Amino acid sequence: MEFINWIVYGLLINGVLGHVIPSTGDELLNNDFSLSELVHITDLPSQWKLLNDAVFDEGRVILTPKSGSKGSLWNANNYKIDRGFTIEWTFRSVGYFGKSKGGISFWLLNNAKGDNPLPNESKYDGLQILIDNYSNLESTARAVFSDGTKQLTRDDMYDQTFGSCLLSYQSSSVPMTLRLSYDPAQTMLKLQIDNRVCFQTKHVKLPTSNYRIGVSATNDETTESFEILKHKVFDGLTTGAKLPNLKAMGQPHLVTKRINYETGEEQLVEASPLEVSGSDFSNVELYKKIDRLEGKVLANDVSHIANIVKNLLAAEQENAKRIAAMEKFLEVLVSKSGDENKDISGSKELYKDFYQVNQNLEKLFEEQQKIREANKRHEALANSGPHADEIVAKLIIWLIPLGIVMIIMAYYTFRIRQDIVKAKLL
Repeated sequence: MEFINWIVYGLLINGVLGHVIPSTGDELLNNDFSLSELVHITDLPSQWKLLNDAVFDEGRVILTPKSGSKGSLWNANNYKIDRGFTIEWTFRSVGYFGKSKGGISFWLLNNAKGDNPLPNESKYDGLQILIDNYSNLESTARAVFSDGTKQLTRDDMYDQTFGSCLLSYQSSSVPMTLRLSYDPAQTMLKLQIDNRVCFQTKHVKLPTSNYRIGVSATNDETTESFEILKHKVFDGLTTGAKLPNLKAMGQPHLVTKRINYETGEEQLVEASPLEVSGSDFSNVELYKKIDRLEGKVLANDVSHIANIVKNLLAAEQENAKRIAAMEKFLEVLVSKSGDENKDISGSKELYKDFYQVNQNLEKLFEEQQKIREANKRHEALANSGPHADEIVAKLIIWLIPLGIVMIIMAYYTFRIRQDIVKAKLL
């Protein structure tokens, strides 16, 4: 019986120690910049500021509590960005559904100061994530960068969007979580909504600086109420931010009307932007093909192979210069020793191999030039770049004979010098 108890005890220990709970990123949570338990507090911490009509009520921050109102929530402290981070906002919109000039914006402002870091929402220095239902695409989430040098209208924000997705957010009792993450090692900025990717880009590098984090909203004379339920800031990338991009948010689809001239029948079909803007069908197909090829080239970058070939060409040119200098030296030796030894006077026959080296080198340079041009074509339009092993294999095939020839040249040079010495001694 005691033996059985020990077995059960061992299994329990193994089960406890062997089951590793995956990290959710809570160990990275920065409590000074987070509001993770609003339902358990009666008042906001002192570093949080409510502006305009915003109120804190029953475990939530209501930014637009009444018709025609606006409000914002800001952390009074500066958050220094010198590493990766993750910001999560849990919010919802209730009380209205339909087109409106109102909306909610999430902010990351560079070097903003004062209790109100955003006195003018159309002129700012930083990142804005705007969620509204006013554009031609209706309900969307979009991201805009501005350097604070000029005023931005709503149309300017739509035109300068660098990432967006469709988002049905209005009149929903179910909150949604917006997650913004930044990885400086890959210069990747990613926006996820309920663990689905809205957009991501590797062309953003946030400067190391102090930032103000906040959220603002307006309902433009409607009864729409924007509410913040949670706000979390993590000093690093959380597990959720590292999720694979298996689920993506919806993106706009363009449709075009096609009319059958014989029957007059109308049909709406999905079309690409190229088809909508193009006037010639063949040209549109060509543009689409180029677009696909460009994507494949970017996915199969062969620029590193071109650099390898370029370095090999430089090395071969240096070797060619050395061989040319050696040939001149040997010709001088032959001309000086022509009267001393009759056998050496006929030594030019021995140098046919050296002249053959020039021909081999010319062939090698021509072959390498072809490889170089092929790589350039692959970088421009090729479906996929050649494998580096194939190029290296071809170069080795040419370099092995060249090495053998150079060994033969060294041998003949040694023999000639010996013959010259013997001739002088005689």
